[in-house]
Amino acid sequence: MFKVGSELFTAEGPVPVRYLVTTGQRVFLDLKFHDIPNTVRAAAREAAELGVSMVNVHASGGRKMMEAALEGVRSALHHPVRGSAGIAVGDEARPRVLAVTILTSLASQDLEELGISGTPVEAVLRLARLAQSAGLDGVVASPREISAIRQACGPGFLLSHQGFGLPLPCTIRCGAPPPQTTRLALRPRRAPSQRERIIWLWDDRLPARLIRSLPRMRLLPKWMGR
Repeated sequence: MFKVGSELFTAEGPVPVRYLVTTGQRVFLDLKFHDIPNTVRAAAREAAELGVSMVNVHASGGRKMMEAALEGVRSALHHPVRGSAGIAVGDEARPRVLAVTILTSLASQDLEELGISGTPVEAVLRLARLAQSAGLDGVVASPREISAIRQACGPGFLLSHQGFGLPLPCTIRCGAPPPQTTRLALRPRRAPSQRERIIWLWDDRLPARLIRSLPRMRLLPKWMGR
């Protein structure tokens, strides 16, 4: 699965997404929708009609917003999927909707300044449970909180986390410096299973020393043909 983030999408629009989908690739559209429910519903529908396999929203947008995102991807099932040669998909193939819990750039002090009570783990668990009760398929969180979320939400809940130890091959796109994170695990505690493997489409420039450590890496040139 390829991840297309906000920098690449802002620079190139839906072109990379349409290209990947029409060539048979699965896409995680990582735009982290966060707005009033009606707007998120419409955005999620547009994402689903592109043919992506996964989208995400901010859990802090609340239950109604998360439910609206789910309604949006489901509403696209009644219309042709523009990104996949006009072939409609069944409900079982709708995009999975994940909720971003607490950004990995936020530490305890940041949460206190935002008026969010408790430790990062406690805040993540509150939002993960809320996302699950709203019907979402899973959450995005720091690797440090994966075990706690799994225990709280059960084995059927999808978990996505950021880290530099993901299985390869890995696709890299040059761009801006990588985002700052305070709760990032540089190495996984175990090898992910086949179902958990994601090929990340980076919209950031990774440090040279890190790139050299990635065997079988395939470089992706800047997208052309806006």
